[in-house]
Amino acid sequence: MDGICFDNYFETNLVNMKKVGTLSLFFFLAVTILSSCQKENSSAVISGGSTINTLKIDPKFDFANTADIAVSIQVETTESRPTPHLIRVYNANPGQGGTLISTGMTNPALAYTTILRLPKALASVWVEDAASGGLHTYKEVQVLNNAIQYIFGLTSPIRKVAVAGGDPGCTIGVTRTIGTTPSSLEINTGEVVSLQAPYTGDIKFKGTGTLRICSAATIGNIVTEGNSQGTIYVSASGTLVGNGLNLNGVNIYNYGVAQIASNFNINNGSSFENHKTAQIVSMNINGGTIFNDGTMDVSGGFNNNSTLTNQGLLRVSGDVNNNGQATLINACRLEIAGRFNQNRYLTNTGYVLVNGEVTFNGGSVTTLGANSLFSVTNNNGAAGKATFNGDIVGPVTGCGKLSINHTTTINGGAHFINQIDLCDADGVIEQLNITLPSTVTKCAFYVPASSCSPSDGTPPVTVKDSDGDGVPDDLDEYPNDPDRAFNSYYPNKTDYASIAFEDLWPFKGDYDFNDFVADYQYKIVTDAQNKVVDIIATYKVRAAGATQNNSFALALPVAPSNIKSITGFQKLGHNFTMNAKGYEEGHLNNTVVVVVDEVNTYFGDALMNTSAITPYKDMAPFSVTINFATHVPSSQLIPPYNPFLIANQERGREIHLIDHQPTEKANLSLFGTGDDGSKPAAGSYYKSSTFLPWAIEIPVSFDYAYERKEITSAHLKFADWAQSSGALYKDWYMDKTGYRNPTYIYKKP
Repeated sequence: MDGICFDNYFETNLVNMKKVGTLSLFFFLAVTILSSCQKENSSAVISGGSTINTLKIDPKFDFANTADIAVSIQVETTESRPTPHLIRVYNANPGQGGTLISTGMTNPALAYTTILRLPKALASVWVEDAASGGLHTYKEVQVLNNAIQYIFGLTSPIRKVAVAGGDPGCTIGVTRTIGTTPSSLEINTGEVVSLQAPYTGDIKFKGTGTLRICSAATIGNIVTEGNSQGTIYVSASGTLVGNGLNLNGVNIYNYGVAQIASNFNINNGSSFENHKTAQIVSMNINGGTIFNDGTMDVSGGFNNNSTLTNQGLLRVSGDVNNNGQATLINACRLEIAGRFNQNRYLTNTGYVLVNGEVTFNGGSVTTLGANSLFSVTNNNGAAGKATFNGDIVGPVTGCGKLSINHTTTINGGAHFINQIDLCDADGVIEQLNITLPSTVTKCAFYVPASSCSPSDGTPPVTVKDSDGDGVPDDLDEYPNDPDRAFNSYYPNKTDYASIAFEDLWPFKGDYDFNDFVADYQYKIVTDAQNKVVDIIATYKVRAAGATQNNSFALALPVAPSNIKSITGFQKLGHNFTMNAKGYEEGHLNNTVVVVVDEVNTYFGDALMNTSAITPYKDMAPFSVTINFATHVPSSQLIPPYNPFLIANQERGREIHLIDHQPTEKANLSLFGTGDDGSKPAAGSYYKSSTFLPWAIEIPVSFDYAYERKEITSAHLKFADWAQSSGALYKDWYMDKTGYRNPTYIYKKP
């Protein structure tokens, strides 16, 4: 109940009391006297010694706990006629309990834009890119400058295995720094040398030491004395240039640029890891290892006699020979412009492209992962040709695909095992000398695009669009309804937001913000063009700490002529003139939904659920369904829309959130009277002369205060949040240590 003390309350506000029954009035007087005495003895003091009426508020602060966030998502593809993608936004990792906020479809250019109202305390969201056929990609994206922007790209490879370490930089852990160009370069045992000046010459390791190249280094030879073991880091600012290098007992980790103008030989006990950019003329792995998760270009040939692992983009312009006991593991994208001779072990879980000819020789074992693609295409007049003499092993579940552009030859020594899709472009296997097992299909499998691979094949015929709205059934939440496709939610699919009012406007109240409290969740149904078809608003009225029989309503920025129907509202009295379609008559620019026309009548009494000495009444949730005649752009309907209170059945005395416009039935003459400091001509509404609100919206179910306990007494960070214009304690309403005085938070008796 609003009032500072008993005598003063009746002196100034008795006129505002709604007629109630005799027993209710007697009960109300008793509670008022008790709470008034308690108020005198326990002033609402916050940290810093201020009450809400002494807060210093910036005139521009709107007391909003949420903000409009511009969402821009782009999906890259190699498809000439891409199928649409579904974009979902979650408030956290959906694999760890994150909840859905919005769903929408990309346009023909695979772009998705919308505006979401999100809590200001939310620092990041998770975005899902879902393609028809089952490929789902998730990414955490920061909320920066009121925007969420991300590109689901093809050029950024997904690292399949975490790699330890990283670029150590040029200063931390360094024992010697070279800042001027040296005449020679020797690294002794235990040294960590940072080369920060240009250098041309040899590198000699006289023991086990480390060199960090942080400038441009042109290396002739790398020498290790005796059993020395050398380590070279090419930092992000460094460049290693070599005119042919032989690595013996040397490990190179490249986080910058490596350019080798002749043969690059990685011998026993050596390794080369490329994490950024490497340009090499030709490469031989002779007992060493190569790991790539950056971009590596080899302009000549590549001979692998040991172990090569590719998790990035590896492009070879010449021939590739996977020899002897070699192992080649491709987890992303390997492109070969010459011939590929596969002689031993190859595992492909990503994309291999051979522009010319590939031979799977006898004794070779080629393993294909699920959704992997091995493609052989024509190049510069050379026909795409594949000859099989070895073992091809597909996955047990899923399928690996072999796509040959021109000629396929399968000889007697070949074996095809497990799930493999073999697709020759002309539909004919030119030479087949074995019987293929039933697990081998022909051009039947569709490989969806990924960050490493293009799509291949025809999307599965099982992906249907039964209602013809352009959304595949497996992405359509209403597959048999052409008018509806997706569901979005406010604040999200699981939780409720709250609205809380003080009801004495234009006079100040007691700022317990419990004169009316309601939880709500909006389910927004959209069509294939992301336009709003329905709003299904679920409400739970939780408190009515007032004697006034108020009304709760919602104003939508849509003309009433575009309403098809509104159902489910709670109409108990006769003070509102309602159209047969369910909205209030008398509005041209807004559609006004009277959600509950008499709150106290709805509860069955006044002063409900705000005092420890009154009975608690649990009101069941109810849903109001708003159906639009013409679908509305989602950018026009951003929840929570414009909720407001109509005080004491006085139709013109509307109470809105700060700077939310009144409806056409509001009594504009009340602005600037009492304690109201609104300036309608400047677009400033429902703000006191000290810039306080009469209504607040909270993006969670609000734990409101007991009767006549100021919000600053119950929620101890509210004052700091308000006086910092929302910069501090953006989550002031949460139940965190030091955030609350629990004795002032209402609890069910």
